[in-house]
Amino acid sequence: MAKSIAMFIFAAAITFWPKGANGVEQSMAAAALEWELTNLEFAPESRMGTAMAFFDSTSELILFGGNFNSKSFDDTWGWDGTKWTEKKTAHRPPKSNSHAMAYDPIRKEIVLIGGFQNGKMGNGTWLYNGKDWREAKPATKPQYSVNSAMAFNHASGRVMLFGGTFDDANKFWEWDGQNWVKITFDAGPAPRAYAGLAFDQARNEMIMFGGITNPYEAKPKIYNDTWAWNGKSWHAIPTPVSPSSRYYHKMEYHPELKAIILVGGRKGKRDNGPGPEGLFSDTWSWNGNAWTQHPSKNSIQPAYSYGMGYNKLTKVFFAYLGDSLMCATRGPKIFTLRKGKSGNE
Repeated sequence: MAKSIAMFIFAAAITFWPKGANGVEQSMAAAALEWELTNLEFAPESRMGTAMAFFDSTSELILFGGNFNSKSFDDTWGWDGTKWTEKKTAHRPPKSNSHAMAYDPIRKEIVLIGGFQNGKMGNGTWLYNGKDWREAKPATKPQYSVNSAMAFNHASGRVMLFGGTFDDANKFWEWDGQNWVKITFDAGPAPRAYAGLAFDQARNEMIMFGGITNPYEAKPKIYNDTWAWNGKSWHAIPTPVSPSSRYYHKMEYHPELKAIILVGGRKGKRDNGPGPEGLFSDTWSWNGNAWTQHPSKNSIQPAYSYGMGYNKLTKVFFAYLGDSLMCATRGPKIFTLRKGKSGNE
């Protein structure tokens, strides 16, 4: 059988099937999927509130920070597709959680902003070049950036930042390599945090899905709307079928599938503060016109706090999860989701 296209999750991973003989991608909607489990001997300590970005130059998925119960982290790790390695950098951002990270392929560095830095709401910007971190000194920047959505905009050549919790939840900024530039728009998505954001390279537009108003509110609103940014304006995309309302999910573009992959998320909040009423473990793809759900033959343990990236060398799509609700008891694992066998295979 032809070589499969794999998508790994630290604790869970998704693999999609190859193109057919005529070079056209086979349907992703109807095939059965099977999960395969791999145990890891060594991995970062279990955590939530972390951020990840794939660093093309070293073909590694880079993880920074996060928290677990009362412990916060300021460590940097890299996953090369085989093993985790802690990066002993000379400099490092402050202990952070709920921050945002994205890789800038133009400047060949990862951009990190905000989160709770040393326990306080922050807006500090740090840059990682594959060997070390350095703090940027932008002249303009958001007041805060906590639980914001961030992704690289291939059309503008800049990292794009949207939304967040607390202050200026409908903020929209782009990083030009030196400063954060505020982008204004007349109409667009309602203010929100924990949204999913990914650039659709096949259709040259930024896609945003879901999110939540301030999760500390008594009755926050959770969204399941789909929006596209074309470089000048936002427009809502009608979607008769879509993922359920959610936040804390993750979205990333898969170049071989020419689709955006959406994984996981949270359904609601507890009465005593942010926390799960329920967690999603489903997988969806966006092809520019519609959402498609991809059911699996064997379910995985639900989780949130994902990070994802695509390795161009190995053609493997990675996704990391490491939340305190699940990973502390189940240990570091990788599940690989593959196309199930049909009667003619």
